[in-house]
Amino acid sequence: MYAGCLILLLTLPFVDGLRFNGWSFLVMFLNGAVFSAIGVVVSFYAKKHSDVPRFSNYVIMPMSFLCNTFFPRRRCPEDLGR
Repeated sequence: MYAGCLILLLTLPFVDGLRFNGWSFLVMFLNGAVFSAIGVVVSFYAKKHSDVPRFSNYVIMPMSFLCNTFFPRRRCPEDLGR
């Protein structure tokens, strides 16, 4: 939540027309809750400390690279959709 709010505060002067409401805070909270729950589950299943990077390589890294990949270009703003 802290990082998300900080990013929003930093981008507000640069982004025009950003629609942000209570649902956005709910989604940001649920996103943080899901990722923290994944971290707790990994801590239960990891037998050794060396097992955690393997999980990070197979789950977290693809999630970060595939984030925002499957949106059609026609739904992007005009300056980004070219």
